[in-house]
Amino acid sequence: MTDPRDIAAVRLDHALDRMWAGMATPEDEVLVADWVTADPARAELLDSVPAAAVGDVLVTPAETAAAWAAVAARLEVDVVRLITSARSSQMAPSRPDSVRPWLLRAAAAVMVVIAGAAGTRLMTSGGMSELVAPRGQRISATLPDGSSLTLAAGSRARWSRDFGAAERTVLLDGEAFFDIVHDTTRPFRVRARHSVIEDIGTRFAVRAWVELSDVEIIVEEGRVSVRDTAVTSQPHVTELHAGQRGLLPIRGPVVVSTVPATALAWVDGTLQFDNAALPEALLVLERWYDVTIVVDSSLTRRRLSARFEAQPISQLLVPLGVALNARVQQTGNVITIAPR
Repeated sequence: MTDPRDIAAVRLDHALDRMWAGMATPEDEVLVADWVTADPARAELLDSVPAAAVGDVLVTPAETAAAWAAVAARLEVDVVRLITSARSSQMAPSRPDSVRPWLLRAAAAVMVVIAGAAGTRLMTSGGMSELVAPRGQRISATLPDGSSLTLAAGSRARWSRDFGAAERTVLLDGEAFFDIVHDTTRPFRVRARHSVIEDIGTRFAVRAWVELSDVEIIVEEGRVSVRDTAVTSQPHVTELHAGQRGLLPIRGPVVVSTVPATALAWVDGTLQFDNAALPEALLVLERWYDVTIVVDSSLTRRRLSARFEAQPISQLLVPLGVALNARVQQTGNVITIAPR
């Protein structure tokens, strides 16, 4: 029988080859990061292997292979286990100043926990890390500082590769829920459309879709401050507390109200609408299920009150039709809603 350690060693070798070629999969990055953190000396040795490209200088596969052969001769490849799930607690380096850029990329990939179809990944480009939740998927991830975020389907979050060095800023397109590790010396900020939301020790959600006029901030725990960036002379700054919702129009100030009981149900996989405007609710369903919904113009003034658990779109057609008193049909990826 083949020794599992031999199989693991071969998988590690292939993962390293793909990483240097710029073709690493999320599984490759998890495997390499775990192997290196088991022995910090390996980071020093792997630094001697050229990357596939540095600036505009291309390193040939032959050069990379030769360099890796030299390093492999000095290493005992002792991979005794393979990671099958990301564990961010193992990724805190004992010597942060010695962590190499490629290892930071791998560590960030390890921290990403994907809820949805396989193939979604953390991407790095131009000094920024980017996490995208495609339509039809909801993604949770742990940031380098230990804070976590959950992206709603169709959303995107970006942060600098030096995240946490002086400050912590996330650029958000769409909707996300944040659970922040508070640090008074390094403010945590979310920039979303015409707003900046700053953590004051909290759990909160930001909803900033381009098709909506308002940015919505919901505070579950702690406090946040909200600043209107559309006003440059005297920007509006509002502090929101647990249990409060703030709606920031393009020209402030923030309108504060009580958080609806169902506002954060989506974070746990439940869609709930309480007298929601139909066009807005259908946009949520389109992103959530990656479908196109065509509604008769005579129905657009209707409002939707419904609760949908994690279930296939096909199982929503009948209850959706009942809730709207309408006829709902599906043809492929298109849902049609028409009067009865």
